[in-house]
Amino acid sequence: MKGERIQIRQDALNISNQEILSALNTTGATLSRWKNNKNEPDDITKLALAKILKTTVAYLLGETNDPAQLSICDADVEQETKFYAKEPVHTAQLDDVIFVPVVSSKIVTACCGEGSPYATDVKWEIEDYFPVPASELIGYTWQGAKYTIMTAEGSSMEPFIRSGEKVLFAEGIDIGIGDIGVFSLNDRLLIRGLIKKNGVYVLRAHNWKEYQDLEIDTKAGDFFVIGKVLKVVSARDIPPVL
Repeated sequence: MKGERIQIRQDALNISNQEILSALNTTGATLSRWKNNKNEPDDITKLALAKILKTTVAYLLGETNDPAQLSICDADVEQETKFYAKEPVHTAQLDDVIFVPVVSSKIVTACCGEGSPYATDVKWEIEDYFPVPASELIGYTWQGAKYTIMTAEGSSMEPFIRSGEKVLFAEGIDIGIGDIGVFSLNDRLLIRGLIKKNGVYVLRAHNWKEYQDLEIDTKAGDFFVIGKVLKVVSARDIPPVL
């Protein structure tokens, strides 16, 4: 996707970033990655984004230079949605269970060491959905959080997060000192704790004596907060009755 075309359409229509974030239930960091061609939305979100920007998916993809949105009827919308949609992409809720998308570990993992490469320049593919009791997320749901599950690798956060375990994190909520998060630093994805040392923000491993602290500049373009880690999920977390 040609991310710069998002801003072109925003400027043409005087649409703010916040309007897009609210409509798509996503975060500023995610939108920034789209615009800077670090990542791109899934197919259904592309369609929704095109509708917000009153253009076509083809224009956003660079397949045409004509930004004009064709007049389409409901049947056309349904057909286009079927073409782009292969899997449901937003978190689905059923009674007191929320089904959270699981990112394919064949494509992206979050490293507990120095970081996994290609974290922001590849498309995250959903391989499954994992049921999480809504009661465990109620403190975050009202903030409009978007939940994702990803595989961790490496030993720097052991014994709390072991290599191969899946972590549940939430985008769109505040992360503070002492929290564990999923971060992007220099186009590498990693799980670390956030601390402040000598007035400088630092990403620290649990096994900090073995793994070097990583100093960060929160205003730099090479650093993003992907989300706050909420818990490690496993088979024993699956509710006995759905």
